[in-house]
Amino acid sequence: MARVKINFPDQDPLFRTIIPVRIGDVNYGGHVGNDSFLSLIHEARMRWLRSEGYDELNAGSVSLIMADVAIAYKTEAFYGDELEVVLYANEVTNTSF
Repeated sequence: MARVKINFPDQDPLFRTIIPVRIGDVNYGGHVGNDSFLSLIHEARMRWLRSEGYDELNAGSVSLIMADVAIAYKTEAFYGDELEVVLYANEVTNTSF
């Protein structure tokens, strides 16, 4: 199976935030687990929405559903690390981005 490759848009990001790795994010291997990475990504998404005065149920008079997600790991993260999460949006249409 081919590895996931994520291409970032050639534009300024929508949002940046720093999220610390909590002890509950760490798995038996001593690093952040796959499930916790998705939770951290969701936290960043909620911070962005809140910064714009929105939430998932009211983002400019519409609700948001995360239909897809892809994670390409570059390195491990450990308890106490601070992760910089940078959000971009592309392929914007009337019904998705």
